[in-house]
Amino acid sequence: TVRGGKMANPLEHTDLIWDSDITPEGVVVSYHREVFGVDVFGNFANFFVNEVNQDHDTILNVYQAGVRAPLPCGINSMLAVGLYDFEGYEDLASTANGYNRTFQMVNVLAQLKFQACGLPWKVYFDWVHNTEDHDTTNDYQNADDGYALGAKVGKNKKQGDWSVGYQWKYIEYNATPGQLNDADFGARGPSLGTNVNVKGHVVKTAYNLTDFLTAGGAFFFTQPITGDRGEDDFLFQFDLIWKF
Repeated sequence: TVRGGKMANPLEHTDLIWDSDITPEGVVVSYHREVFGVDVFGNFANFFVNEVNQDHDTILNVYQAGVRAPLPCGINSMLAVGLYDFEGYEDLASTANGYNRTFQMVNVLAQLKFQACGLPWKVYFDWVHNTEDHDTTNDYQNADDGYALGAKVGKNKKQGDWSVGYQWKYIEYNATPGQLNDADFGARGPSLGTNVNVKGHVVKTAYNLTDFLTAGGAFFFTQPITGDRGEDDFLFQFDLIWKF
């Protein structure tokens, strides 16, 4: 399958790397084939991150491969391994402490889906490592790993449906670009929120008031991993979402 233009995110991912409101733009080639009951899949994506001119565009190439396989007790598993390779990231002028950051990230995502107590469950573990981290500034040397561990129960499709999710994340300073991941995790205002060098907990819940109207809430408790960023942060959010 070949897709081009602006699209819903076609990759297997969590908000460790991708915020849910990002719709990337570019070209994606996807492939899947069933082998002995196992779905083998692959994705290649060429995304435009920032377009300036031919010499200073920022491009993201993603190479992802994985499998979806049934397990005993009705468990469905998914394992995806990816390489995120940025071209021209330094042209974004995303510097910190005089250091011009670069990114080439290895990503591994493992996920299980199953039914328990009559409800749908999902648990996952996501890991990212920046292989092009050469930062030697104080506090940020070898700060190139990020982790996310989460679980969700329930679904939101029709009136009366509900869901509750929990997530723990640990994102070191040079693990992944803060421009792409969850903008609410560690957010401290437009001048301070970088969404990296942050660890903490996230709890989200949602309830379908009607088939098209959903009320939700989220709680973020985050702390800086290193450096002087002040005290612990607490963020509450309340959402009313109408789909039409």
